[in-house]
Amino acid sequence: MTHTREALVLVDLQNAFFDEEGLAERQTAIVDASNRLIDAAHSADLPIYVITTEHSRDESTWTLNMLEAGTGFLFQGDEGTQIVPGLKTTDTTKVEKTRDSAFFGTDLNMRFVNKRISRIILAGVSTHGCVAQTTRDAFAHNIRATIVTDAVADTREVARSFVTSNEPLPAIHADSAALSLAQARRVAIAAQGLNRDRPETVTMRNITDTLKRIGLLQIDSVNVLARAHLLPLLARLGPYDTALMDRATGRAPRRIIETWAHEATYVPTSTFPLLTWKRRRWPGMNPETLEAEHPDLFALVRQVVTDHGPLTSREIGEHVGPRYTQRDNSKWGWSWSPAKIALEILFDVGELTPARRSRQFERVYDLTERVLPPAIRAQPPPSKDESIVELIRISARAHGVGTIRCFADYFRLNQHDTHRAVEQLEAAGELVPVSVTGWDRPTWMHAKVRVPRQTTARALLAPFDPLVFERRRLLDLFGMHYRLGIYTPAHKRTHGYYVLPFLLGEHLVARVDLKHDRHRDALLVRSAFAEAPGPNEEAVATWPDRNTDLHELASELATMASWLGASGVAVDKNAPGDLAGELNAQIVALKGEI
Repeated sequence: MTHTREALVLVDLQNAFFDEEGLAERQTAIVDASNRLIDAAHSADLPIYVITTEHSRDESTWTLNMLEAGTGFLFQGDEGTQIVPGLKTTDTTKVEKTRDSAFFGTDLNMRFVNKRISRIILAGVSTHGCVAQTTRDAFAHNIRATIVTDAVADTREVARSFVTSNEPLPAIHADSAALSLAQARRVAIAAQGLNRDRPETVTMRNITDTLKRIGLLQIDSVNVLARAHLLPLLARLGPYDTALMDRATGRAPRRIIETWAHEATYVPTSTFPLLTWKRRRWPGMNPETLEAEHPDLFALVRQVVTDHGPLTSREIGEHVGPRYTQRDNSKWGWSWSPAKIALEILFDVGELTPARRSRQFERVYDLTERVLPPAIRAQPPPSKDESIVELIRISARAHGVGTIRCFADYFRLNQHDTHRAVEQLEAAGELVPVSVTGWDRPTWMHAKVRVPRQTTARALLAPFDPLVFERRRLLDLFGMHYRLGIYTPAHKRTHGYYVLPFLLGEHLVARVDLKHDRHRDALLVRSAFAEAPGPNEEAVATWPDRNTDLHELASELATMASWLGASGVAVDKNAPGDLAGELNAQIVALKGEI
């Protein structure tokens, strides 16, 4: 994939253009929006081009209309050709034109070629004329263009809908064209619903709305703290009754269903049809080979589930008998029995689906047609291409801002397919290209995103939380190098076994290794480390002080302990980490306050 470089292009922000009726009252707003774009472009180190229109008095540059009318305008040196007052033009490049298009008769395209510009962000006047023609000519030069809706203006009524017409022109707002790293962090946090006020009482509607917002919940069997899919809901909603999730996933009509997406995952039932084409294709899960070795097994498993389901794998094995439940330790992976392999293949192709999880967290399988709600079952299946576009739409909304790699990873999609879907969504105006300070690869933002000026988020993020799925994005956004301790040998772990980053405001300020110690009836802190402020000077300037970090972390740990039903929080006496001792003192002090 080629690297995308962007430039800001401001067209005809000159005194004469704002003399027209209908534009004079917009001048202040347009200048303010343009200045925000300029500030953002400078912050992102983007080149800025200020395009002006000027003509010679000797008629050599006049347009045909001017020649026929015998009257020229915008002559060099006239007051009308001057840049409007208040526009920040320091460290910008001025390009003079004589026609509507900024490309006609200028060296603008050569400048773009030299700087490898492949995408421009456009603002200015008038929308129907110079902005529109510059945009069309940009496409003709294989340069993508994005219109900034609150930094363009026009006197013609028809042109006011220009950026939302059928033209293939993505439209964004001035605050969104180029993002600082801090803005990108706040967008990501808001997209995940982590900056929202937690409800006093969590309802089923809160659960389902949160899942629709973030798109999925990864499932994992590790239960050292709590089941993985439960923790992201706690981070966003605060303490809630986990029986709501049991009901949503295990009782008809199901609102949430288990499938394969980002590994084993819970998704809204409406998302299920979009994933039916995905297959795990693990070694050993070859239906033709299994059918050849055990010709009647698939039919037998189907019949057992049809007659007796829903059933666990163990219960299905009891029905099919020992002939199909013997494990061959000479074969792949977990040495599954033929019955288990048949079951997993039928789950993989969508014939069987977990109706719920048992108390031991085993899948309880049933016929998919009996698990899905009737309304979902009645829908015609979408094509693979339609599914991928919709999955990327969900992923982009959950990210707020991200790259091809980010969007693809969310549902474990192929990056080539993801790129095609992103192009389609960009052409439809649902995704818009943006630049993020310090990022060197193409980035897009959801068109409906608004950049929060601040965030008051506070949450402990589980290892499988959607905000921390993509480790490179986490490093780029927050400066945190994060790896899963549960998959790392003990002697190689740097921070612990089940480590949760602590989000405070727009920063990941600490990380703690947690365990629900049921024997001690406590939420046990097994390590506590402060994060070094960063990843850049802008982040350092807004980093909370250590006392604030400790107080908020202790409070959030107390919230989690209460939700778990533990009597309190305890720091292991041998807990490593530079925060451990101070955190223990803060927890003791907090208990005293209560």
